[in-house]
Amino acid sequence: MKNKKKYKRKNKENGKDKVGTEMCQYFFENGVDLLRNKVFYDILVKNTNWERIMIEVVAGVIYKDNKFLIAQRNLKKAQGGLWEFPGGKVENNELKESALIREIKEEFDADIKVDKYIGENIHHYPEKDVKLIFYKATLLSDKITLIEHENYQWITKKEKDNFEFAGADKMVFDLIEED
Repeated sequence: MKNKKKYKRKNKENGKDKVGTEMCQYFFENGVDLLRNKVFYDILVKNTNWERIMIEVVAGVIYKDNKFLIAQRNLKKAQGGLWEFPGGKVENNELKESALIREIKEEFDADIKVDKYIGENIHHYPEKDVKLIFYKATLLSDKITLIEHENYQWITKKEKDNFEFAGADKMVFDLIEED
C-alpha cells in the first residue's frame, strides 16, 4: 500500500473517483505494483482522475582536480549498477541546494559547496517521473566513504562513454563544460 501515496487526486467530485479508488484497491490487494506496471498504470489513469506525481531530485556535478564525481548505484536498488551524478530527493520545504548538501553527506559522508545551477531534465521512467536538477559543486572533504553506492570514479567528460548512465543523468553531459 505504500506506493499509493505516489498518486494524487485531481478532482474528488468527479464520478470517476470512486471507480479509481476501487481499481486502485483491487490492484494493491492483488499485488500489482502500479508504479512498475505500465499497463495497469495506464488503465488507472484512463479510468480515473489520478495522476503521477513528479519527484524532484537534485544531482551534483562535483568537481575535484578538473574531474567530476560519478557514482555507481546500489545493485539492490532501482537501476542498480548504472552510474549517476550523486544526489537525491528534495524533501518538503527544503531548498534544492540544501538537499544536495544533505544527500552528499548522507551517501558519501562528504562535504561540498554548491557553486551554481547547471540545468534540469525531466525523465519518465516506467515506475516514476523524475525532475532532475543539476548543480555544479566543489568537494570540500579529503575523502569519500561509500555508504549507499557500489563504487565511485573521478572522470573527465571525454571518459563518459566508458560508463553506462541512468537515463535521467545522460543529458547533463551537454551542459558540462569541456575538459
